[in-house]
Amino acid sequence: MKFPTPHLDKLTATLLNEKLPHDDKPLVEKALKDYYIWISSLESISLQYRYQPQKLLHYMVSELNDTDCISIST
Repeated sequence: MKFPTPHLDKLTATLLNEKLPHDDKPLVEKALKDYYIWISSLESISLQYRYQPQKLLHYMVSELNDTDCISIST
């Protein structure tokens, strides 16, 4: 089953946008790399805890909160 990928879609669209400032391109490329790392981590957790929904949710939220990949800068 294929799940929606709104984060990937937005990052890809941003990277392909001709109005993206040249200096921002490496930041978007890094965000894409980090996205794939994050998804890979979530997929491995999903397999490990697929029959334990409470643990699955706990570890997925922990992965999101603990990841160094995801940051918001202003």
